[in-house]
Amino acid sequence: MHLKQQSVVQLEKNERVGAITLTSLRRAAEALDAELFYVIIPRKPLRETIFERAKEVARKRIAPVAHSMELEAQGLVDKELSERIVELAHELERNSRDLWR
Repeated sequence: MHLKQQSVVQLEKNERVGAITLTSLRRAAEALDAELFYVIIPRKPLRETIFERAKEVARKRIAPVAHSMELEAQGLVDKELSERIVELAHELERNSRDLWR
């Protein structure tokens, strides 16, 4: 690798403890005549992540209205409330820029 033994040992130690840096990885890749790819791989499909976030935002937006309606004895039953949340979530999905504000 054209690196000193001490550098290799330190690199491996840092990797084991999760303290390796991108700079160190780039140097190691270069020494091995390799390319470094740094990626984040989602655990679930992106559409699922977006819809879950949309439902979370929808719940927060609907909660005050649902509470007011409940105080006025016009509360939604759980099924209706869930339907409204899903409807708003689908709308939010179409305008996804509002999801991470």
